[in-house]
Amino acid sequence: MSSVSVTERNQTPTDVFKKSSYLPTSIPLSQDKINRLLAGEEPAASTQLSQQAMEQSQKEVLQARNSIIELNQNKTNAVVNDIDTYFSGMLSHSSLSSLDMGGLISEALQTPGGQGNSTTMSMDLSLTQAKLNYLVQKFTPAEQQAAGFSEINNYIAQKASAQDAVLKDLTSASLAIAKQTGDKEGETGFSQQLDLLNAGQHASQNERRDMLSLTRSTSDSAAWFSGLRQMSRTSDDADFFKDITSSHVAALQQQWNTFMQSVAAIAA
Repeated sequence: MSSVSVTERNQTPTDVFKKSSYLPTSIPLSQDKINRLLAGEEPAASTQLSQQAMEQSQKEVLQARNSIIELNQNKTNAVVNDIDTYFSGMLSHSSLSSLDMGGLISEALQTPGGQGNSTTMSMDLSLTQAKLNYLVQKFTPAEQQAAGFSEINNYIAQKASAQDAVLKDLTSASLAIAKQTGDKEGETGFSQQLDLLNAGQHASQNERRDMLSLTRSTSDSAAWFSGLRQMSRTSDDADFFKDITSSHVAALQQQWNTFMQSVAAIAA
């Protein structure tokens, strides 16, 4: 019995955040089924497939967005836990009271939230690093600063690892879908992305390293925000994401100014 395939092409990301390709989906049809379709005796299955593919795509996009938002939400309990877990030395060695230093560390860990992607998450982490480094430099005795910077480096490494874990999970899920649907091009693309993530050489990881290096290498805040804007402008992101990252840099700059006002008020 002969058969043919009804094939549709639905757009889906090869890189779960940026790059696009096409996902082919096919339904094998027997000759009897073709005859019934031509005779109008049953509806075409392609409509059902299109709806299923659309729902699956929407589900994946929603999962990706929710994962990103969850990482960026400013949850009070999470911040308190992070202070207790990662910054006991900064608290105990500070020239400020534990209450005041804890308040400033808590403020340093806050992020703007809202819409974003891996780029805005890296921006958040780079500015968090900058604020924490500033607190060590200003309120920690010289002989204890190395230990303070070590705590910060450990915190940044843990948060970077958590970001990578989200990307790996999303890429693995997309790879599984590509395999299930027989999308060889998507399977190759997602597999390559996963290999890069595991090797620490994914575009998002390289971008994050550049941003962390920027806020680590200089105390000039104007240079930070200028550098972040430049990275956004020269990226290969779609204009939609460039608009988001541009707004995010502005929000981070406002947050930095507010943070500095808080520091000045406590130090006065």
